Amino acid sequence: MTFREDGNYNATLRIRLEACDMVIFMDVSTWAALRGLVSRRLKHGYGQDQATGIYNRLHWGVLTYAATYRRRMRPRVLAKIDQYAGHAEVVFLRDRRHASPTPIADPITPKMIAPPSR
Repeated sequence: MTFREDGNYNATLRIRLEACDMVIFMDVSTWAALRGLVSRRLKHGYGQDQATGIYNRLHWGVLTYAATYRRRMRPRVLAKIDQYAGHAEVVFLRDRRHASPTPIADPITPKMIAPPSR
């Protein structure tokens, strides 16, 4: 069975890492993350997307989380990956251009198996 989950919801990360056979970690720069947030806001506007039901909220808390993710959350997530997903293939994508809607099925997706420098 194949399933994909998005996000690093800390409360369930251990369970998901223990069950997975591959981890794809979008390891983009802080500027790329912030640019992506603003770009999505400009492209999709504000409020709930009628097709997906996802809320597009851009507020100070979201910006602060993205701006501090690499310093505060990334080390914690990498530690959990090391601790609970040792059996899994770990792929780090450093650039959004390397991601596709189906990165697992994309044979040309660049892979970096060793964790990047912390």
